[in-house]
Amino acid sequence: MTTRHEQRKARGELAEKLARLKRQGLTYAEIGELYHMSRQRVQQIVSPPPEIANEVRRRSNSKCENCKIELQDGDIHHKSWDVAQPNALENLQYLCVACHMLLHYDPNLDREKSVRMSFDDVERKIIQKLRKKLGVDVCGIVRMSIRKFAETQGVLK
Repeated sequence: MTTRHEQRKARGELAEKLARLKRQGLTYAEIGELYHMSRQRVQQIVSPPPEIANEVRRRSNSKCENCKIELQDGDIHHKSWDVAQPNALENLQYLCVACHMLLHYDPNLDREKSVRMSFDDVERKIIQKLRKKLGVDVCGIVRMSIRKFAETQGVLK
């Protein structure tokens, strides 16, 4: 019978193996195929522990660190996998779903040069009111509309 300490150690070793593959450029889905698990399970294993994730949320004052929109539930984003400790606080960002999605949206964009868009105070207030009223991620709709418009104008080719 294995002890909890042994189980924790084994999970930590697996998390490190999976993180190494992520650093090599594999996607969560590709890693999942190698280890016969779902993409979501791989992501859960390499995610920061709850106390680290909570600290990232506290640090951001529960606002998206990119567009500054107030969040009830956001995503924890790894800025880089090419670091010794991917789950270190300085390597993590708290982002709204739209900003996080945009960071991973276009595989042709260098992650360090990915599209970033900020809203001024008036726009943030409008977006927050629309989110509450409509119950949808207005920020994401605006951003995706801009992308679609840019595509129709040939700007992203």
